[in-house]
Amino acid sequence: AVPISTLYDQGGTMARASLLQKRIPAPFVVVNPLDSERLRLNSGALVRVSPENGSPIIATLRLDASVPEHVLLVPRSFGLAIEKPTPVEVLLAERAVR
Repeated sequence: AVPISTLYDQGGTMARASLLQKRIPAPFVVVNPLDSERLRLNSGALVRVSPENGSPIIATLRLDASVPEHVLLVPRSFGLAIEKPTPVEVLLAERAVR
């Protein structure tokens, strides 16, 4: 996973700005459509993203052909505590529950 910055996130500045709360999207991650096919995940699916060392998050999957294959983009401040490219496991949220 590669952390990215977004204009509206759940960081400290935005969290306190009540006027901007409605602009903050639900947590999401972005992958190349070929990776989505390989993982058998559809756009809009809820996925569980688990880093090697850290707590997993549940996010909505978005597809973008401009994202390189084998790369997962994760907006900062959405709960996944990574600061640099990090290996993660991505599963359909329903499959992750045991």
